[in-house]
Amino acid sequence: MNAPAISIVMPVFNAGDTIAEAIESCLHQTCSSFELIVVLDGCTDASSEIVHSFKDSRIRILTRGHRGVTEASIEAVRAARAPLIARMDADDISHPEGIIIASTGYGENTQTGETIRTSTLRHTIEVLLPNEAAKIEPIMPEVFGLSNEYWVSFWVDGVMYDKRFVFPA
Repeated sequence: MNAPAISIVMPVFNAGDTIAEAIESCLHQTCSSFELIVVLDGCTDASSEIVHSFKDSRIRILTRGHRGVTEASIEAVRAARAPLIARMDADDISHPEGIIIASTGYGENTQTGETIRTSTLRHTIEVLLPNEAAKIEPIMPEVFGLSNEYWVSFWVDGVMYDKRFVFPA
């Protein structure tokens, strides 16, 4: 069996109200070469029954006692077969095609020498036509002294492309 292009890892703990829609959004991706690894992390609600109701060979289900979202994510990543990993929460909705941007600022406080790292922000743009632009996030003067890194992932004809842009301080 060929490895999928992308492994989507999804830790689940008591997400009965949202899990079906999250899984459906994964199954309707333009790119069909993926596996969805769902880790049922000690669920005590209907999450397990809902996840098991999906009959799609791209879904792999791991069941374990409750140890938290971080441990569940690590377990899913270890089980992944694809070279690219996408992390999704059980209440997220994945757009079938579009652009995903993750941004992080990092650097050093010049006065104290302390390492600084901003939160990683994730943005989704559903449609962006040629020669169009979209505002991703406001420019804040307090991050001007930091290097800023952007990961841009996008799909063209069902193929995922990934580009990294770094703007040094």
